[in-house]
Amino acid sequence: MSAIDSVFASVGASGAVPGAVAGVVRPDGPAYLEAFGMADPASETAMQADSVFPIASMTKAVTSVAAMQLVEKGKLSLDEPLGDLLPRLAEHRVLTGYNQAGKPQWRPPATSISLRQLLSHSAGLGYHIWNPMLRRFAANEALAGSDIYLGLPLAHDPGSIWEYGVSTDWVGQAVEVSSGLSLEEYFQSEILEPLGMVDTTFEPARLAERLVPLNQRTTNGAWSASAAEIPDLGEFYSGGGGLVSTAPDYLRFVQALLRGGELEGKQILSPETVALMGANQIGDLVVREMPEALPLSNAFLFGPPGAGKFGLGFQINTTPLTTGRSAGSLAWAGLFNTYFWIDPAAEIAGVICMQMLPFFDGPCIDLFDRFERAVYASV
Repeated sequence: MSAIDSVFASVGASGAVPGAVAGVVRPDGPAYLEAFGMADPASETAMQADSVFPIASMTKAVTSVAAMQLVEKGKLSLDEPLGDLLPRLAEHRVLTGYNQAGKPQWRPPATSISLRQLLSHSAGLGYHIWNPMLRRFAANEALAGSDIYLGLPLAHDPGSIWEYGVSTDWVGQAVEVSSGLSLEEYFQSEILEPLGMVDTTFEPARLAERLVPLNQRTTNGAWSASAAEIPDLGEFYSGGGGLVSTAPDYLRFVQALLRGGELEGKQILSPETVALMGANQIGDLVVREMPEALPLSNAFLFGPPGAGKFGLGFQINTTPLTTGRSAGSLAWAGLFNTYFWIDPAAEIAGVICMQMLPFFDGPCIDLFDRFERAVYASV
């Protein structure tokens, strides 16, 4: 896969992307892993293969696996209402808008919320980042800390629409309550330690020296760096976005899923459950484009419009992509421009980690696209 190296020739302090780590795995092991450019252009700190990234919403796939482990054990159900387990979730109402006096208007949801809907982002929840009505609510109520996730109301009836949102944070709450462990304790015991993911955690203090800062372009074309935001420790482990990890660690995670839930003799999920997670769970609903929300995010949509489906924790690409990725492949990403895909048909998975805003940044997406094309051209 040496042809991939040329894709990253422009990465560096003076390039459109300051630094990246990219890797590829096949079912039988790693196929490629390299670091390029700078972790911190200001201090000329080089990117390393084991550089640590806040992976934001790439946490969701790990949380989804945790929930499905508990489904396998009979401690969680995909379709029973979650209200008994999570009373605060059961209290959620649908925010329909605001009256002329600026007061929020409410109605009860048409149905209760299930774990299947949370895992597939069809529960009616959104993010204040991308949903203007929820953004107004968060500002009016001065939501902060865990409330910016768990305190947001429903934007739609459960099951009525696909909208990317805080659903997986509620999945994390379900994992904690049903297991009796914090997400950090559960992840370490049941997923991270079995898979040998030694640099993945909600508590990054021991990894601080390798943590990649958040890079942003300045008006004069230079780079400025600041510490990436990580949810408050102790108060709330965000199942939707709180992990830090490395490319080698996450490659082990996607390799296990590529192998039907097993890696080096450790079975974290059954093959049947892995297949279920990669099957359409939203019926006739489709994955919609999320709107621009600068400075945090450009508008984004993975794959052709109207063709995206969602499983239990992953987007499903229902048609072959021009990059070479097969129909039925799974993917998602993190806010700071980290991306992964899992292609069971081609028996290949890839990860690319960058650390900058806004999300779905043009040069980052171009680099990801060219990386993926080079991978498929090589195999």
